[in-house]
Amino acid sequence: MLRAPALTPRDRRDLRRRGLSPTEAVRQAALLLRPPSALRLDRPCAVGDGVERWSPSDRRLWAARAAGWRLAFFTPASGASSRLFAPLEALFWDSRRTGVPPHRLARGDAARFFRALPALALHKVLARRLRRRGFAVSRLLRAREWGPILEELLAPGGLAHHPKGLLPFHGHRGGIRTAFEEHLRDAGATAPRRSHAHFTVSPSHHAAFRRAARSVPGVPVSFSIQNPATDTLSLTEAGRWARRSDGGLLFRPGGHGALLDNLNALRADAIFIRNIDNVGRGAHRGRARLWRRALAGRLISLVEASRALDRGLARGEPAAEREAALFLEATLGRRPPRGANLRKWLRRELQRPWRVCGVVPNRGEPGGGPFWVKGVEGATRQIVEEAQVASSPAQRAIFQRSRYFNPVDMAVSTRGPDGRPLPLRRYVDESAAIVSAKKYEGRPIRVLERPGLWNGSMAGWNTVFVEMPAGFFHPVKTITDLLRPGHRTPVK
Repeated sequence: MLRAPALTPRDRRDLRRRGLSPTEAVRQAALLLRPPSALRLDRPCAVGDGVERWSPSDRRLWAARAAGWRLAFFTPASGASSRLFAPLEALFWDSRRTGVPPHRLARGDAARFFRALPALALHKVLARRLRRRGFAVSRLLRAREWGPILEELLAPGGLAHHPKGLLPFHGHRGGIRTAFEEHLRDAGATAPRRSHAHFTVSPSHHAAFRRAARSVPGVPVSFSIQNPATDTLSLTEAGRWARRSDGGLLFRPGGHGALLDNLNALRADAIFIRNIDNVGRGAHRGRARLWRRALAGRLISLVEASRALDRGLARGEPAAEREAALFLEATLGRRPPRGANLRKWLRRELQRPWRVCGVVPNRGEPGGGPFWVKGVEGATRQIVEEAQVASSPAQRAIFQRSRYFNPVDMAVSTRGPDGRPLPLRRYVDESAAIVSAKKYEGRPIRVLERPGLWNGSMAGWNTVFVEMPAGFFHPVKTITDLLRPGHRTPVK
């Protein structure tokens, strides 16, 4: 029988300082020793079966519905830029190890980066930093002397160690803008005078974000830090606690699913959630803002309808049960299970947090999508990542059939009928935690990631999916993704 490793007195003190209990440590060890079971997919969501398709008049109607409401923009922004530069880091260390000049080893994205560097907004910042060291970036590129460029990017303090949100993303006539600045401008333009932008950041970069916010005056902005109590523990291959070099327990950030408390602290009628790297430039952004206002309007209409129905149930109105049941079936495809106390079941379903999620046609991007997932009370709509899917051919085939992708572009409501924050942790599917293999100081370890913010952490939310144009999705997973049309030229 697999058991959680013992905790020393020092371990218990470390846990207490972070706000973690020994019981929670044992729970995490159990998940690491016996990873949770995979979800059971029923079918992909499709238009008419879990995905709404709006006409232009629908969009205008819902966008007008959002006018006058308080809108907040929640963007996780603590991620570092290091993943963007992974191909260059591999090239840098291969060159040092072998003594072969970088230009002779470069392949794929690494070679493409140097060919395209002058077209990136990063070029101006890099040139300025290299000039201080006596190098001209143009001469280095012509001579294919890439070593100083790689050092400026990857050495301690280099651009690869900046947060992704503060990396130069776009060049404009007025200068260079970071992803953070672009999100601030989007917030202000989407809901003038009624918007508030919030970013979760790491403690070490908090001050830098605050300074950057001064470049976009007029948009209220706030920041929060991920609670250390949401960090997770790791195990060695032998099933012992993974430890730092000083012997203390190794704690790791628990992933963006740990941000539920940060999200719940915001006061707004609708909260937009987006990834920090998914922000384009150009003429298409006006249309994208209209779409986001429409997502908020649709959300607000659903929340108001559900609250009115809940009040009717609470007062015992004669037609309330029938109306609430029809609403839940038409909106969410949900029917009461046999033998359920109907009124109690209806009120429980109506009082859940709500979200309206934009989904785009699947073009092979890595990530999750909208699915009907089997549960005890029937199938519910969820966003599912590939790591949550069983390895059986039948389940993999269902996952591959999905025609839609989740770009993380959603409007959510986290308040109950009384206006108070809902207990969001009540709606988390804890079995959606992910166990993966990593290395720490060269040693293999098993790490735990809490259920993702928009998949497992929102598994129990009332969810509506809406088809959006693929041209509104502009992910940046490697630095050369900034050469995509949505970042370089307007999308028609």
